[in-house]
Amino acid sequence: MWLLENKFSIVKVYLHIVIAIQQHGYLAICGDIVIYETPVLPNVERNASLCNCALVENIIQKARQAGRTILTEFESKEILAAYAIPVVAGSIAKSAEEAVQCAENLGYPVVLKLYSQTITHKTDVGGVQLNLRN
Repeated sequence: MWLLENKFSIVKVYLHIVIAIQQHGYLAICGDIVIYETPVLPNVERNASLCNCALVENIIQKARQAGRTILTEFESKEILAAYAIPVVAGSIAKSAEEAVQCAENLGYPVVLKLYSQTITHKTDVGGVQLNLRN
């Protein structure tokens, strides 16, 4: 419940973490390549027009109406993107054919994850497949 009641605080905490990372840099591992990456984010607090607050409110309201206190990964990424925070592209597929189409649109290799509103630790239930090439 805390997550949904304090959505703006959570984004501020995330932004503080990103600022700390920007000051010190960090390593990102992409496949076999190690990259030094420093995120560059717009200042949402100074420019409120960068936030799609209506989208954020809609996502949280729908979760509350469904009786959920935890957002899905997809919803969480939508909220981060609404605050102009970069996220990895993703799609929700409801069939194997849709999953193949999404993968072709994104480009291989891809990661396949279980979409669930109740299972938060997908790896624990075998719900994550990495490095799918076709």
